[in-house]
Amino acid sequence: MKNNERMIQFFDIGLAGKTHARDINHALVSPRTINEIMNELTAIKAENKARKKVSPRGTQEYRLQDICEHDDYWILLVNVVDTTAANPVTQKVGGAESDREIIELGDDKGLESSSHLIIYKEQNNAQKHLVLFEKNLSLPFKKAASFLNHLLKVAARHFADRYIRPHPSGIEGKTINLGSI
Repeated sequence: MKNNERMIQFFDIGLAGKTHARDINHALVSPRTINEIMNELTAIKAENKARKKVSPRGTQEYRLQDICEHDDYWILLVNVVDTTAANPVTQKVGGAESDREIIELGDDKGLESSSHLIIYKEQNNAQKHLVLFEKNLSLPFKKAASFLNHLLKVAARHFADRYIRPHPSGIEGKTINLGSI
């Protein structure tokens, strides 16, 4: 494959509601639409909350670098920074040994990789949204989907009042917190 070619994978994603209420064990309808969710992700990105470190001592950090709305789809750019990646080396073509440069990485500086996700606004016949994913060895789709689920949880905490719903039992005054996955 040439350097200017990209491998694109196709996936379907669905939005569903999720709650930790003990007495509800069935699937729920998503409390938000794809456009509402993307607007919330835009807001948390503006507040620099659209990032996730894999673990406290982890070597990777995921970040929503860019989000852009178009007429019928959204484009998300997800970056991953890996501090354990091999140190990149640069060399001038036809250069001498003195032209060789090693870029030192460390605990606070890592190699960045990115992938684009294109999420269509309209649902298909299976009530799912089509996602086009730019394949990347450093950022597999499973990790990108996990990061998106993390962002949805951050959005649900940040906009908590938008995710409160009446309890399905119908008891007056009883509510549940419902997030999207």
